[in-house]
Order: sequence, then C-alpha cells, then structure tokens
Amino acid sequence: MLKKLVCLALLLSMLCFGQIALVSLYSLPDVTGTGAAVQVFGSTALAVRTFLVVADLGNTNPVRCGGSTTSATVGAKMIPGASWGQWNLATATAPGNTAQVNLYDATSVWCYIATGDKVSLNYSK
Repeated sequence: MLKKLVCLALLLSMLCFGQIALVSLYSLPDVTGTGAAVQVFGSTALAVRTFLVVADLGNTNPVRCGGSTTSATVGAKMIPGASWGQWNLATATAPGNTAQVNLYDATSVWCYIATGDKVSLNYSK
C-alpha cells in the first residue's frame, strides 16, 4: 500500500511540475491526389509535435513526401500501405522547467500523390 501511495505522490508531483504533458492526437480527412505536389496539412500555420502520413493500401502508385521541392521523382518514397512522419517527444528533465520541444511546421510537409490515390494524416500537438 505504501508503495502505491509513493508512486501516486510521484506521479502527482510530476504533473504539478510539468514533467508529464498530455499530448492530443488529431486526424484529418484523407487527401486525394491530383497528380501534383500539395501541402497535405494545408497552408494555415500548424505547429505540431509529431505527424504521420500514410499511403493508402489501395493506391496504385508510390507517394513522395518531403519539402516544397517534392515531385514525382523527389522526396521520401512510400509504397502503398507505407507511412512517413516525424516524432518529437522531448520533455523537460528538471522540476519546474518547461519542456524544450522543437515543433514541426506542418505546412512545410508536401506530398506528391498520383491522381486518385490517397493519404491519411495524423498529428499531435
């Protein structure tokens, strides 16, 4: 019993000092390709901790993702069913410190998606 109380006290103190941060997960509607590179997370400013792009299993072509120079021949290549993303789950290590987390600008994520193919999107803040 004492061990459980100590664990609970430790957990509560970590929450109070910002050592544990709840991260919300968000999903967006599928993006259907038009045979051009697009900003899959849109062009409105969006700072995210993590993001994930998943090429639909029913796609007939690979999807390419990367920066603004992404094209049919440039970018990380994802076969149907594959995923690509970035993770940044850094947290503070000392009581009272705020987490030093570098966020990603999701508007800088571009994907080339062949006409009719799709990608699914998730991100966390």
